[in-house]
Amino acid sequence: TTDPGAGRATLPAPAHGRDFLGGTWGLKLGIGWAKANWNVGQVDGSDSTFVPSASLFYKPTDHLDVNLSGLFLNAEDEAGAGTTKAEMTRLAVGVRYWPVGDSRINPHLGCGIGYYLLGGETENADISGNGQVASGPLALDDVPGAYLEGGIAWQITDNFFINTDLSYDLLLSSPSASIGGEETDFDVDALSVNLGATFIF
Repeated sequence: TTDPGAGRATLPAPAHGRDFLGGTWGLKLGIGWAKANWNVGQVDGSDSTFVPSASLFYKPTDHLDVNLSGLFLNAEDEAGAGTTKAEMTRLAVGVRYWPVGDSRINPHLGCGIGYYLLGGETENADISGNGQVASGPLALDDVPGAYLEGGIAWQITDNFFINTDLSYDLLLSSPSASIGGEETDFDVDALSVNLGATFIF
């Protein structure tokens, strides 16, 4: 008896296509609204400003991705004590945990650690508290820092997602800072509400 399927190869089992929750590469781009706080010596600064961010990630399992991320902050405060500015650029390695699994609505939690590039400037600010104002750029050391994040991604197509998240960046050590040869203290942190898009390669 002739097999009806003779001469035909067995069809392969269905493969898991490109999916946000399958092992694949992706790029997440975002823009956020950050509340930044910093201090230069005795002067505190605070500002709300836009922050761009980007993350290149690989998702080896349904519940985990490993990523390289960057964020840039440029903030300025004009107060009665003078003007101070703070810049912070995050270059970090992180992980995200996706507890739900294969779903079109995917919450996540993440964290990371990295190197933070810092900048700052003062204009007529009494940073030492002794009545003498200082103006000019700060000489700052770059230091390690960390961030925490949490959010939700909504699947629009197989390879495109809209995401919202909340992130918090902070320094893990106090950088060495000086202006005009005078040593001073510096610190900065930022809480950001972000909206972005994710593309799967």
